[in-house]
Order: sequence, then C-alpha cells, then structure tokens
Amino acid sequence: QDSRWQMLEPQLQEDLGDVLQLTGQHEQAWTAYHQAVASIPAGERIHRARRHHKAGKTRELQHLYDEAAHSYQQAEAALGEVLTAIDRAA
Repeated sequence: QDSRWQMLEPQLQEDLGDVLQLTGQHEQAWTAYHQAVASIPAGERIHRARRHHKAGKTRELQHLYDEAAHSYQQAEAALGEVLTAIDRAA
C-alpha cells in the first residue's frame, strides 16, 4: 500500500500543481511541483526535469525571473544527466 502511494505521489502532486497553475495560484503550484520533485526517485531524471520546468514557469508568470532561471537550470541539469547516461551506454 505504501509503495503504491509512493509511486502515485509525484503524479498527483504534479496534477495538483497544474490545477493550481490554471487557477492562478502560482505560489501553491510552485510548492506542489517541488513536492513532486522531492518524491521522485533520483533515477527518474526526465520526470524530475519536467517538474522543475513547470516550477520555473510558475516563477516566470510571477515575474520572478531569477528564480525561474534557477528552476530551468535544474531541469537542464537533470536532462544533462540523462544525456551523459546515454553517451556512456553508446
């Protein structure tokens, strides 16, 4: 039961963030996206990158550009890890 919740939690937090974002509750959406990132296993880099990107978008809409850039950099870093892993496998 607990492991099933742990698997669902990132997606539920992301979905909550999406709803909050659509309703203009950007701060709460940012929190939900960060909670989603925190609950994603380290190996799920693409999923982590997507949530960081969404968190960045919330900051961008609030004109918090430095914070948005930081989130986008975190997303890029997560994707960089994926590309590095692909290069190693090749």
